[in-house]
Amino acid sequence: MYFFKKIYACFSEIFLAFLFAIRTKNVWQFFSKIFSFFRKDFRLDGTIMTLVSELELLNLDHGDILNEEWLMRKKPKMPDKKIKIFSDFLFFNDSNIWKKKFNDREQFFYLHRFGWAYNEIDTKRLSIEELVDIVHHWIVLNRKKEKKKGWDSYSISERVSNWCILLNPLKTNLKLTADIKGSISEQLDYLLKNLEFRGTSTNNHILNNAKALYIAGCVINEDKYIDSGRLIIKEVHKILFSKNGMSREGSSHYQIIFTKWLLEILWFAYLFKDAQFIDQIKTPIYHNLQASIFFLSFKDFPFIGDISPDFDVNFFIDMPKIGNQIINGNIKMSADPKLKGWAAFFGTEDFGQGHSQTSRTDHFHEDGYYLMKNKAVKILAYVNPKSHISSTSHGHSDVGSFILWYKDKIIFDDSGRATYDDSELSYYGRSIVSHNGIMIDKKEPLIIHGLNGYPELLTQEFLGRSPEVYVENNIRKSCLNLTYYGYERTGEKIVISRKFMLKNNSLEIVDDISGKSKHEIDTYFHITSECDIELTDYCIILKDQDSKINLSSENLNQSMAPLFDEKSTNIGNMCAVSKKYGEVSNINSIVYKQTAVLPQRNKYILHFS
Repeated sequence: MYFFKKIYACFSEIFLAFLFAIRTKNVWQFFSKIFSFFRKDFRLDGTIMTLVSELELLNLDHGDILNEEWLMRKKPKMPDKKIKIFSDFLFFNDSNIWKKKFNDREQFFYLHRFGWAYNEIDTKRLSIEELVDIVHHWIVLNRKKEKKKGWDSYSISERVSNWCILLNPLKTNLKLTADIKGSISEQLDYLLKNLEFRGTSTNNHILNNAKALYIAGCVINEDKYIDSGRLIIKEVHKILFSKNGMSREGSSHYQIIFTKWLLEILWFAYLFKDAQFIDQIKTPIYHNLQASIFFLSFKDFPFIGDISPDFDVNFFIDMPKIGNQIINGNIKMSADPKLKGWAAFFGTEDFGQGHSQTSRTDHFHEDGYYLMKNKAVKILAYVNPKSHISSTSHGHSDVGSFILWYKDKIIFDDSGRATYDDSELSYYGRSIVSHNGIMIDKKEPLIIHGLNGYPELLTQEFLGRSPEVYVENNIRKSCLNLTYYGYERTGEKIVISRKFMLKNNSLEIVDDISGKSKHEIDTYFHITSECDIELTDYCIILKDQDSKINLSSENLNQSMAPLFDEKSTNIGNMCAVSKKYGEVSNINSIVYKQTAVLPQRNKYILHFS
């Protein structure tokens, strides 16, 4: 069912693009774009091509270093333990554990990437010696030459990095066996021949590849991998991140994941005394950390864009405590026992003294993040700087949406994306209907790669103008004015201007929708299930233990529908929220519906008490 919806949505946009081309007399350009994937230069990127050429020359200088003599023949005994892979439990003594079939393919990848081992070791459910046995077991049963799954480049990158961090001989006093070293070398050799360069669609995966080459190269002492990792990291960092250190991929959770990778790279650079490389990457990684602290400083984490299946965001609760120490090179082999999660695996000096644990700025406007706040209320809006969501992005159809905290608790939330599967739930997580935004005529406010189209096959004129944002602050109020043009592609010249006005005890949201003729307008609000909701003729009353919020609409031609009272599983009223990949809980979703002749002004008022 979902597949047909997706196909219908994509072809509907192609048809709109064709009509747009006729109106603008650019039919030839339309067909040139639509069939551009047949051209040899499709997705060609000059910077990436240059980097690939430099890597080829570098590896010619090093030559082949793979040694097959290490091959382990005997299958080791597995510990009698179990692990949790998302919602499923697996037993290590299951002889078919590495061939296990899951409902979600990300569960299979998670198993083979060994990210689960951090929590098992941190909680002392698994010892390092037992992990060594499990690693040996994987090596015997998952050799590349036998065409086993788990040999995709991203999984290799995660797996060898995790092995090197968890089994680091300088920390654990364990000497890596010849089998583990040999397997790492074999995997890195395969990775180096299958790096995830995708031209203009190159994304964070190539940074993960480079992290594995550098860290594992340091651990097994192979310059070929170290040099390749260094080169890629230096070149792709400026592609993937802004000068402020913020990822260009539109996901708050992935920003934390990417910062984790970079801090790990820097930790190993200090450990192996790679002074020149440290000088080159230290400052950019500092900015990455500050951008991550911006999100981690909220007591309730704001999930904007995709949720990573690799690690739960709570795993990084202590990242701000040790991040600056890693950047300054104050590292040691043993971590402070008070540290939790990821930080517990990276020793630093005096993490609690004299170091900022909050971002130096609340403003990442150039990256699309706008924060308004007073003593009790915070509002965060993400406005993708582009007019579309590209193939490199983990972003959603969330233009015009917002997340609102009251007394440090999220009240109006982003619903997150619980799965990457091709399913209704995945579609819902990316659509505007799962965000606090506006949908017109059941169409998304912009083109999102893989959801309702493929931007690289459409003309820039059709994709439209980038959003415009204006911020105004004074003693009495803070204002955020957002104008976006994505609906102009329909031919109706529809433009939405959304204005947020935050005062001491109230928030006004004014939506001016310009255009002509009659249209269906749906305005969504998603309210945390921790609030009790009372519906009256005049407003919606939200209550929790220590606060009360009234939400009212001044629009007489609207009807309000509480979606959480409906049993339908249609895409517009799933009422689902995800804070962790693979897990879903309920959220109170409300939609204001209207059919109106444009232009139309809608006004919503929130009173806080």
